[in-house]
Amino acid sequence: MKFSISQIISNVFDQSRLTYYLIIAPLTGTVVGLFVIQEDPILMLIGFFIAGRALFFNNSKILPYVIILPVWFADWFFALGYIPASFTWLPDVALVIFTIKVVIMRLIDKEIVRTHIDIPFAAFTIWAVISMVVNDQSPLSMFFSMRQMFKYAVMFYLFVHINYDEKFLKRLNLLLLGIFIIQIPTALIKMTIFGRTEWAIGTYAYFGGGLSAILPLFVNSICLGFYLYDRTKWQYLGFMVYFQLFYYACPKRVYPLFAMASITYLLIRAGKKNFKKVLPLTPLAVIIIALALYVSPNWNELFTNPQGAMDWATSYTYQKNEEVTSGRAAVAELVIKTLINNPVKFLFGYGPGTLTESFVKNKDSVMDSLSIYYGITEFALISLEYGFVGLGIFCWILITLYRTNHRLFLKIDDPYWKAISFGYKGVIFISFLALVYTPIFRLDVSGFMIWYIFTILYIVGRQKGILLYEK
Repeated sequence: MKFSISQIISNVFDQSRLTYYLIIAPLTGTVVGLFVIQEDPILMLIGFFIAGRALFFNNSKILPYVIILPVWFADWFFALGYIPASFTWLPDVALVIFTIKVVIMRLIDKEIVRTHIDIPFAAFTIWAVISMVVNDQSPLSMFFSMRQMFKYAVMFYLFVHINYDEKFLKRLNLLLLGIFIIQIPTALIKMTIFGRTEWAIGTYAYFGGGLSAILPLFVNSICLGFYLYDRTKWQYLGFMVYFQLFYYACPKRVYPLFAMASITYLLIRAGKKNFKKVLPLTPLAVIIIALALYVSPNWNELFTNPQGAMDWATSYTYQKNEEVTSGRAAVAELVIKTLINNPVKFLFGYGPGTLTESFVKNKDSVMDSLSIYYGITEFALISLEYGFVGLGIFCWILITLYRTNHRLFLKIDDPYWKAISFGYKGVIFISFLALVYTPIFRLDVSGFMIWYIFTILYIVGRQKGILLYEK
């Protein structure tokens, strides 16, 4: 009888935990360590692949943890010098390993799970290939560009095929709740060291950037969902207020504006049925937004010098001079003018990977040629790499996420999942707004959260017979 390496290791683990811990684990750790201490990134990847294949190929429930923990801790620990840079690749390696596993499983049982995002996702992939050919880009460049945008879409497909049970998904949610809770003390401690800047973010990075605003916005949406639809409404409303301390520690000027838009949107979406619950939220929302404006740099002038605050907002978003363009609005304007003046680039962009940082060195730097220094957003990146047709298809993917979730929201009775589904409406709304603010899908934490929430809702929807794909 033939055994695969994974079966042999699994049998060793089942028959003798002592043998596993004394022989297999130390041996694997030694091999991986020898690869990691080398500075060659390819050897590091090989080492992690060996470890993953040997240690957790047969345990599908370890995959979410191998993704979640590095997403929230690896970048910061690397910046502090506690771990090598290669540890930040653990989610990618785990996704590759489990992709192989899922493909093998589906080839054996011949059961492929169809989902509602298959068609728009396939359309974007096809358009990426066309753009690559038109612009004479390498397939490797396209791969790294797609990887940055859709790494966690791969996670969605893997989770759906593995089909984790509802109890396990709730356990993962508790883990994430704990991670969110510790963001506040971490941010406050960092604030005492760096001051009230983007450096005072939580555990997920060494420098916050747009995530400093996006993270509390996501929390607001989910907490409002629980307030409106779950029995634990007051606890989550309290957590929403508690998480405003995160914004205080690392303020972003866009937060009050996006918070105003997203909270208003969700309160309107709550409808007349929840009027009694929404009514006491209105003054709370006004207080939160007013305090956010008051403690925000520059925006606090609204209370003393409104015209000065508006002049600052205009000049900040339109920053540009003879050498560089750095304001987000100015960058968006430059991208639109550049593509409109070239019909081929308008449709196909400059090709996937031309603006993507990776091991692949691009022949030309589009950002350098356009003199773009700062203010790079998801809108700018997708438009320049894939053209406006590619941007339209990407928005189709977002709309599909929203519509699929809305279908679940209308039909599901469980208050726990209904609350998360309602909150996810706010997450998608914020994601649309953030397309012109930050590369939201390429940032690990925000990209992960957008796809993770949709993934768990989709799994539960399928298990309850609500989101079964209909041809």
